[in-house]
Amino acid sequence: MRVLFVQGAASDITMAATHELFVGSPADRPRDLPIHRLLITDTLNQEPTPPM
Repeated sequence: MRVLFVQGAASDITMAATHELFVGSPADRPRDLPIHRLLITDTLNQEPTPPM
């Protein structure tokens, strides 16, 4: 995604993911991106993640 932003892509992004499981350092990665809204659906119970 960073390459798209460098090339001038819109910075107000809505990202959708299915069966996402944030563990360890990947949980911090979305905070580094200009994501306006993150939509996730999953069939596994997860601990609440911190707000972005």
